[in-house]
Amino acid sequence: MNFFTDLFSILGICLGLFVALDRQGFILSVVVGIVLGGGCWAACSYFSRLWNLRFRTSFIHHILCFVAALLTIAFSILFASLKYTKEAAYASVMAWEVQINSDPVWANATFAIAFDAVRKLGVEDFSNVPLPGMPNSHIPTNNNRSILAAASTYAVSGSKHFDKNRPFLSKIIKGKSEVPQQLLDADIKNFFATIGNSYPPPRAISLVASETKRELDTQVPRVVTYARIVLVLIFLLAQAVPFGLVGYAAYKDLRVNT
Repeated sequence: MNFFTDLFSILGICLGLFVALDRQGFILSVVVGIVLGGGCWAACSYFSRLWNLRFRTSFIHHILCFVAALLTIAFSILFASLKYTKEAAYASVMAWEVQINSDPVWANATFAIAFDAVRKLGVEDFSNVPLPGMPNSHIPTNNNRSILAAASTYAVSGSKHFDKNRPFLSKIIKGKSEVPQQLLDADIKNFFATIGNSYPPPRAISLVASETKRELDTQVPRVVTYARIVLVLIFLLAQAVPFGLVGYAAYKDLRVNT
């Protein structure tokens, strides 16, 4: 998933929540968008007359003005829907957690890295342990250092997977999806003291998701601001196309008639 795919995914979730949870606000944003869109259509139609009073917009030019108006309506609705950014970001993190836990390529690659990391410690007996990719391959974790090394590998790899698959959110929280070592160590100790004797990789992944949500809690205003800035820039760039084409047509007409 690239940066803009992730951004538009967040915007899509925001829009869905906006429609479902605030129907009145959604309708109001549509009305405001239509009013602004009408003004944008008029502005695009008369934009060319700033330097060519004789130019008259054709049917094609009105189509371009209509596109500019539609973009304005869409922008107005999306801009208003960003009040649900926190909920959308949470939903994206939850979807990522499901995604990574069902990603066999990532699981196999990370297992091999963790296997090698624990073996290099030299504190476990690997003499009868099949290599990664072979049946019954596993990582011996009889030593606390082994447990921490394996869990750390999964946590770090999980953070990298998040950064790659959620680049917009990752950019916002600036890599703080990484699990602090002391937090991971405490969770490992708590797990073995209360639950079991084999620390599961999904637990390390859940720690990554929890840390990401914690960072989002403190940075939601920044997420909203950043999303709105990017949305405004995309809107301005998109508007430049119809306005630019109409302006260029007026310029060509001016040259022909001079």
